[in-house]
Amino acid sequence: MLEYEEVITRLCGLNRWRKLSRLMDLAELTDGNLLRVTPYYQFRIIRDDPDDNLFADCAISAGADFIITEDKHFAPLTGSGYKPRPISPQEFIARHPAIWL
Repeated sequence: MLEYEEVITRLCGLNRWRKLSRLMDLAELTDGNLLRVTPYYQFRIIRDDPDDNLFADCAISAGADFIITEDKHFAPLTGSGYKPRPISPQEFIARHPAIWL
């Protein structure tokens, strides 16, 4: 969450982060579509940007199918033997159009 806060605050401002944080809190309480995960094991799959490992660790621990990203550092997840694989936002939307109806 701290990295999300840092990036969103830098790119969009603190007010935008606060709104998004409140929205995530509400989503977690209402429909169960948000799962906060604290990984207890470090898989260390991403070598080029070690800070990204936290996201990979969370996705693996949660049993996620995808990590939606355009960050090329997540490429080592593909073929790693773990379930989540990186997918671009555009590819995810194209593969799952029913979600957006």
